[in-house]
Amino acid sequence: MSVFHDLSSNRDSIANIPDCPTPGAYAIFAIDPGCLPNIDLPPSGLVYIGLSIDLEKRNHFKAKHSGFHSPRRSIGAILKAQLQLTAIPRAGGASGSNYNNFRFSDDGEMHLSHWMRLNLEYSIFPFDGDVNELETQLIRDNKPPLNLTKWPNPQKKMIQVLRDTCKGEAKVVWQKHR
Repeated sequence: MSVFHDLSSNRDSIANIPDCPTPGAYAIFAIDPGCLPNIDLPPSGLVYIGLSIDLEKRNHFKAKHSGFHSPRRSIGAILKAQLQLTAIPRAGGASGSNYNNFRFSDDGEMHLSHWMRLNLEYSIFPFDGDVNELETQLIRDNKPPLNLTKWPNPQKKMIQVLRDTCKGEAKVVWQKHR
């Protein structure tokens, strides 16, 4: 049995994600493959694959905001108009990473989290081996559309344009408060 098969067959709603403070891989799946406008999802609904040295801390559904979570930023950028999201810097410091790694306004983060709870499922695969190699192989083999590295993603440019729009919006706010 393959790791991806385990991830795909053990996916569940966020309410049932077990606490798992161990290393491993995780996958995010769409319940309805048509839920992300203009994004071609595979029949499995796979959206994103990631890794963590602590799967419990990397849960994108429990995140306070998107500033440290690439898949949340991509999903928010894709749904920006639909959910009426406003991008802001993730923090008030002088570093450009605060707008490059934007987040959304507090109301927007609540709308994004609500959308994610309704439309996405999560799966974890605890693994005590080389999680970097595991993640790389899972991405290469399964081609998740929101993974912008580790495979030649044909949707990458479009997703980056949407994220760049959010970065630009957050940069305007950042510049006003410097």
